[in-house]
Amino acid sequence: MENLNIPRKREFTWPVWGNDGEMLLSIKDITGALSMWAVKQSPYSCPEKIEEAVEALGKRLATDLEFSEIFTRITIENLRQYLCETFEKLPEIARWNEPKIQTGALFQGSCSMYHTAKPDYDFIDLGALARNVAHTCGMEYFYWQS
Repeated sequence: MENLNIPRKREFTWPVWGNDGEMLLSIKDITGALSMWAVKQSPYSCPEKIEEAVEALGKRLATDLEFSEIFTRITIENLRQYLCETFEKLPEIARWNEPKIQTGALFQGSCSMYHTAKPDYDFIDLGALARNVAHTCGMEYFYWQS
């Protein structure tokens, strides 16, 4: 155990990316990260009709972003902003933001990762989903670049 080189908490920092740090991403990089985070954030074991959502996002990405061969160049922040806007426009994904049982309360649900609410009263926060997808794409891209 003495040979492990594990950083101490104060020594560990997340990579810092500026807005000029472009990544080369494929559609599968983005839809794969969507699948992972949708499952992690869902109050159920898997979000409803996830396959349809992945296909819809893939088609939208192919239409909206410029892909040379199979890759597009985009920064993490631009990807996050694009996904925030797109998730709300795609009904296949936007429906995850609505609880199955509406209570009429101003605020309902909670973070599903902590399993504090009954699933039918909970939902997926699309802003958090967009942020998580963008940051996962960035972490994977910059990991493989180092």
